[in-house]
Amino acid sequence: MRKQLTALLGDEFVMQADEDKTIINPMVAEKIDFIKPEDGQIIYRLRQLAKERNIEYEPSHDMRVALNAYCDRKGLLDPMDNGQS
Repeated sequence: MRKQLTALLGDEFVMQADEDKTIINPMVAEKIDFIKPEDGQIIYRLRQLAKERNIEYEPSHDMRVALNAYCDRKGLLDPMDNGQS
């Protein structure tokens, strides 16, 4: 979405709006929230998609650690573990 906003409004305006939301409509500013999902959430979703499409996907060690931490915090199982712990 940021790329679309930059194309429409310009990079300088978008960067300034990130720091100073008073330059945009208050109702719009209230609804804008750029949140980068954590690595574990991204890997979890990739594993879900891989399972749905029968694709073998094994994340790197660092991403596997992030996935395990995410699953532990959220009480989820790795989608590709077929119900095994």
